[in-house]
Amino acid sequence: MRLTITSIVFSAAMAGFVLAQSPAEAPKAKEDSPKDPAVPAQKSTESPKEMPPVVKDAKKTGSPAPKAEKSVPVDRFSPTPRPERLNLTLLEHPQSRMGVTWRTDSTVTKGMVQVGPANNSGYAMRAHAEKGTGGFRTIEAKTTPVDAGGEKAHYHKVTLEELEPGTLYAYRAGDGNNWSEWHHFRPAKTGSRPFRFVYFGDAQNDVLDYWSRVIRQADRFSPDFMLHAGDLIDRGENDKEWGQWHAAGGWIHASVPCLPTPGNHEYSGSANRKSRLTPHWNAQFNLPANGVKGLEGTCYYIDYQNTRFISLNTNEKDRFEEQAAWLDSVLSANHCRWTIVTFHHPVYSSAKNRDNAEVRKFFRPVIEKYKVALVLQGHDHSYGRSGMMAGAEEADGSDMAKRGDTVYVVSVSGPKMYQLNDRAWMEVRGEQKQLFQVIDVSADAIKYEAYTATGEKFDAFEIRRDGARNKLVNPGEPIAAPGGPLMVLWLAASVVVLVPVGLLGIRFARKVPG
Repeated sequence: MRLTITSIVFSAAMAGFVLAQSPAEAPKAKEDSPKDPAVPAQKSTESPKEMPPVVKDAKKTGSPAPKAEKSVPVDRFSPTPRPERLNLTLLEHPQSRMGVTWRTDSTVTKGMVQVGPANNSGYAMRAHAEKGTGGFRTIEAKTTPVDAGGEKAHYHKVTLEELEPGTLYAYRAGDGNNWSEWHHFRPAKTGSRPFRFVYFGDAQNDVLDYWSRVIRQADRFSPDFMLHAGDLIDRGENDKEWGQWHAAGGWIHASVPCLPTPGNHEYSGSANRKSRLTPHWNAQFNLPANGVKGLEGTCYYIDYQNTRFISLNTNEKDRFEEQAAWLDSVLSANHCRWTIVTFHHPVYSSAKNRDNAEVRKFFRPVIEKYKVALVLQGHDHSYGRSGMMAGAEEADGSDMAKRGDTVYVVSVSGPKMYQLNDRAWMEVRGEQKQLFQVIDVSADAIKYEAYTATGEKFDAFEIRRDGARNKLVNPGEPIAAPGGPLMVLWLAASVVVLVPVGLLGIRFARKVPG
């Protein structure tokens, strides 16, 4: 009996196994039945023949043929209602004033900035901003439409005033509905307090891909502001390239003020139009208007903690004589300890087949007359740095005086490079290097250091006062004591006389009984 039951069970199991191996005929799916999303459809190995769409004759049916919908690509640099491309810029009296600009699309017709002392609590800060308490205030912006580079946008500009020197501020920009994130900044301090800034030569090409690492490396040095010596991008009226420049710096542009001067690539012209400054420049940089009339935002000066910074526009060649006269007047009334001048086209070029004779003719005599300490330039996509120069009228500087008071620098921060032309005026030269310069200014010295994109030090020197003159000190050189050579001789003589006298006194004291 047990065997019979066992046989029946075994037979049933075998029958079930056989049935399980036999494929059941799947029911045909209806054409409009939804597919199971959990089961991916099998791709056919055969290419189905494409059937032309059936279009009814519009004349017979009375209705127009359907138009194919065009997909509109979304460009990452196209404007939106949200604030973007925030920029801080230095203005006259930077200890109490700061410029702010940003961009939106053309649907946003007004703008504003909320600003006040930075708070450790973000929510408390926002509450103060909304109520106008805790030192916060709301400032209306000036809105300007800009139609350039294929994008219609609104640029918003605010001048922050009555700031407390050296105080940490927080601000945001918007229209009351759409706001930027909060950013911090500090206005300049008063007097001759030490400060630090970064100087960039041309960024110009492939800015987002390759210049971004340079500005981010430079920001690690915590500069108080950043100076750009022209050619920030390649095509001045190309909005996408400006988008790359802003994206490369990102929040740095919104937190670290900049001080730019225009290069030839910020200008563009055509057969029917004289070369002009891109409309983007004064729309996105809120800069001083205290220079030559008609060159606002490009020819100007500011005094930052006892150092006068001057920007000249070397693209406007027919106005060099006016600018030279203006430069003379600004320097003759200068009471700052140091003076630094920036413009794009070099007085002495570092690249082959280049020379800016008119720049040298009009501006060099004024610069050297007033003992300008540093001249920071771009344009030549290579590196060249002089010693203390004066009186050199030749392009290669071979006729320079033995000693002057001005150091001329040409540098590049972007990836585009030119072949170096090794000339007599250069004490240090370099090529095929993306660079940035970190410059510390104090009452006693200007300390200059050039770094590569990877953070390696490439060049260094100091400028110190030697009476009424500027003196260059290279790394490792002894620094003269205050008072010049006579003081050094006096100290040496004192040591020669006083040390033997001191030794005799010690010996005498030991012999005298207590």
